[in-house]
Amino acid sequence: MSSMFLCHSSIDKPFVRTLARRLADASVHVWVDEAELKIGDSLIDRIGTALEQVNYVGVVLSSASIGSRWVQRELAAALVREFAEQRVVVVPILLERVSLPTFLRDKVYADFTSGADHDVAFARLLATVAGSSPASDPQPRVSGLTANEGFVSDLRAVLETVRCKRLRFAPNIPERLMKKTSEACSFPVDDKVVCIIDLDSRWFGHAGESVAIFATGGFYLGGKETGSQRLLHIHIPYSELDESEFQVNTREERVDRGWLYYYSLAVRGMEIDAPAGWTILDDLVRAVKLVRLLVKRYVSG
Repeated sequence: MSSMFLCHSSIDKPFVRTLARRLADASVHVWVDEAELKIGDSLIDRIGTALEQVNYVGVVLSSASIGSRWVQRELAAALVREFAEQRVVVVPILLERVSLPTFLRDKVYADFTSGADHDVAFARLLATVAGSSPASDPQPRVSGLTANEGFVSDLRAVLETVRCKRLRFAPNIPERLMKKTSEACSFPVDDKVVCIIDLDSRWFGHAGESVAIFATGGFYLGGKETGSQRLLHIHIPYSELDESEFQVNTREERVDRGWLYYYSLAVRGMEIDAPAGWTILDDLVRAVKLVRLLVKRYVSG
């Protein structure tokens, strides 16, 4: 399990508590002073030990933390480790638009400022701290993404931030659902599933007949064509994935007791039924966006 020390000003505690909970939910051990320190502990000793033992030190940057002497001391200790170990230890987390310290200006930061996409920021942060092992050599940024074990690991970490109730990760996908999913997407037997998002309706026992798959070999989508029973499917390499190509459609029908709503998803000229509804489809489009940003980081990094 990866671990992170959150270096921050007490003024930013509400944000830090929320971030710590999200990281903990994603299986990252988070060291926050109020949670780890007990009455009678030596403040300097415990913090010093934590700074030496964690994998990463996340520095929450704000107008309050920039002027904090405690934050400056913790950051200095973390930078000494980074120089000594010749790897990334310090991870900047930008909470407010402030003038960054000189030694942090060349680092990529997670942008949690007002107006930024916080889901994207969290996904990037999680991909850094919970992706590939920090002790290993960095993975090369190559176009053959699916051959890159670091990318596949980061892909799973990014998708774990989506929190979609219809999202299932391998190996915890029921065999019956996986069989129907494979048929719907014409999924190749030699590929490996990372996760699936079921777009069908569980109410009628049709789970898996319309589905999206994130696999090591790319993105797969399959289901019944809107207006017919014909199965359609598509495979999109991660290097070509773009959420702007995904269009969520809604059709309504008047019935005796009100209205019925029908949902579908159109991608690259095909349109499939998606009874799971708007919320699940929105989760899927958000997942595609996060993966596109991850790919962009690998290709340009």
